[in-house]
Amino acid sequence: MRSIRHFFFMTGFMIFTTLTYSQDIQLPSDNLKKLDQPAYRIYSICAGKLPEMSDAELNLFANTISLAHGDFESQIASLKSRNPSLILVNYINSTYSRPNEEEMRIAENDKRAICMTLAAILDSDISAKDTLLRLRKVNEEPMKILASSTSDAVSSSAMDYVFWIGMEGELMRVNSFDSETGMITVERGYAGTKRASHSRNGLIFSPVYVGQKRQEGGSSGNFPNGSKSLLRYCYDPFSDGGNLIIAKLVLQKINNGYDGAWLDTFNTGDFNLSDCFGNPCRPWDWKNILKNNDGPVEFPRPAFRDGQEQKIKFIQDYVKSETSSYPVIIANNLHSYDLLDTDNDLMMGMLLLSTPEKPRPLDGFCMENYMGQSQKSIEDFENNLLALRKGIKMDLAVMPCLAQAGARAITEDTPARAEFEEFGYAFYLLAILPDQNQRKSMFGTYVIYNTSSGKQIKVHPQYFWPIGKPMDNWNDPSKYTDYEIASHAGVYRREFENAIVLVNSNQESHQIDLGGSFFDPLSGKFVTKIDLVKTSGKILLRQSLSK
Repeated sequence: MRSIRHFFFMTGFMIFTTLTYSQDIQLPSDNLKKLDQPAYRIYSICAGKLPEMSDAELNLFANTISLAHGDFESQIASLKSRNPSLILVNYINSTYSRPNEEEMRIAENDKRAICMTLAAILDSDISAKDTLLRLRKVNEEPMKILASSTSDAVSSSAMDYVFWIGMEGELMRVNSFDSETGMITVERGYAGTKRASHSRNGLIFSPVYVGQKRQEGGSSGNFPNGSKSLLRYCYDPFSDGGNLIIAKLVLQKINNGYDGAWLDTFNTGDFNLSDCFGNPCRPWDWKNILKNNDGPVEFPRPAFRDGQEQKIKFIQDYVKSETSSYPVIIANNLHSYDLLDTDNDLMMGMLLLSTPEKPRPLDGFCMENYMGQSQKSIEDFENNLLALRKGIKMDLAVMPCLAQAGARAITEDTPARAEFEEFGYAFYLLAILPDQNQRKSMFGTYVIYNTSSGKQIKVHPQYFWPIGKPMDNWNDPSKYTDYEIASHAGVYRREFENAIVLVNSNQESHQIDLGGSFFDPLSGKFVTKIDLVKTSGKILLRQSLSK
């Protein structure tokens, strides 16, 4: 026996994987052969334009990937000619307006479509004609109100903006505001709403923007007087006007040759939202759509989810009415805690179910950063694996993704990047069922690699290894512990027809005696023992693999 040490570099740390090779193994005559297509379906992320591809790369991409997200306009015809069943979708932000002038103005053209947050309290009764009002603070907090800085009907920038408030379904443009006295002059019945009388102590609301101030950095500034040049808004999912904006964007993707859209930031109204000063806030049900007897309330997350469900049906019906076909809709930002939330009907996971309100579910829901930022502890690992197995058992279109869904390529083409992908795929294989290729779930990776000469198409060879079906057909998602290796807590081994899959979820290495010789397709040698480094995965075949 001899040991060979391979070293990898990742985030500044040297990582070693040690394999113990068997030198005296007689190679079987009936070697396994590499598959022409992945053993289990994969999809790819390319949040941007694909590089110029050779015929070989086009063939590889079209015939390997089941679904792809990216900017493919110049390559759609070529890719579809090679594989008509390849699904191509293009990016849309599902909940927020994008940071460009056109979308800022589209959003403001229907101000009733924009979410509002609690801003102040009316301090006196007013008639339908009053334009000078007096407001007071909520819990002694600064009133979330500004005076418009432009006379135009819509904002032109984060410095030249229109500002409005809302109350009981009526919008009012703010012409002047004194934060010390609470006196405000307004244009009543603004943006097509109806003037009405309002009673003292009524709640006043102002728009929800995108891009809160963050001490740790990150995106910020898309609010009035913020650091970014343009405003961004959060759309009200209960508003047909807001849903129509998104539906028209989806239709535009269809008309450009895509099969549908990738809807980013599909959430319960709790990500990166701000008031007019850049402070974190939540959307309120300011029009009392929920018909709460006590009046408007902050949108509960399940209720905002219900609005997102209505949005999906609206988009589906609108596009079908225009094209006679439903669009493919893939959403982003499903979390493990959604699928494990039994008190709220899987929370956002409900969008993957057929319901009376939405008979046609989403075609897929990406679990972004599934193997990246979310893997910080064994508890994270266990929750992610349990959620994934639950989704697969229910045959939901859960789509775990290695890292960020907005990445063109997660890193340079390095051994460390390959090892990260090996961990992610092995992790996924702990969750699949024998009939996986008839189920809706698929694994997300990146086939765009950064190289010194530019970007190139490359697919990790592990997807083509003929591992066969898993030997067990589990029923209980929580029984992944059955794969745990004795005396190696947090290390798992699952048997497949032609392979074994090993996963180490720990933050330290474990040496595993395999109890026999297995073929390592990466080294081309048989091994009897393996040192699994921290958070790593390994696929070993029962026979050698023909080249």
